[in-house]
Amino acid sequence: MMLEAFRMILAQGFELAKHREKRAHDRFDGLVRPMYERIQKVHEDYVAMFSSAFVAVRQDVPLADVVTRLNMSRMETRVVRHEFFRVVEAVNRNDALPMEVQSFVRAIGNYVAALETYSNGTPATVVLTYLTLLADQEADKDGSAKLVEARRNAEHMLKRAVDHLDKRLEAISASYVVLLAARYV
Repeated sequence: MMLEAFRMILAQGFELAKHREKRAHDRFDGLVRPMYERIQKVHEDYVAMFSSAFVAVRQDVPLADVVTRLNMSRMETRVVRHEFFRVVEAVNRNDALPMEVQSFVRAIGNYVAALETYSNGTPATVVLTYLTLLADQEADKDGSAKLVEARRNAEHMLKRAVDHLDKRLEAISASYVVLLAARYV
């Protein structure tokens, strides 16, 4: 009788473990993997946007045109950025999720907001603000030495923005690998 009770408890324990494992797999397939794939696409779009702006600045395209292109690109990714913010907020309110999932989602929030380095908004917002100021100067002072130096600074800022986002993606990827490994262990 005692042996039968022990077997029943053991069987229930195995069932509980299977249920937890299935929940972890479902969470990974339903939340983690899709978010990772989407943030990779967002990253590609950001890099393309900043790289295009970098080339345009280097080729002396009027800065007003560069600003217009950047604004259009940002509008295209706005919905996705806001979607990430909503998910990050929801996860931050859910203490029941494993710490690794919370860490992964926070890394995505840091990527999208880029709060630690850019206190005035996302990298695109900072770059756009700077380029808008330069575009106004360009309209007033054609070819001045100050403007040439300002364009070099803009190139540097655009490169730094890409480097910064690359580092953020590395943090996301590191969190993702932890979750991926846990899924298959």
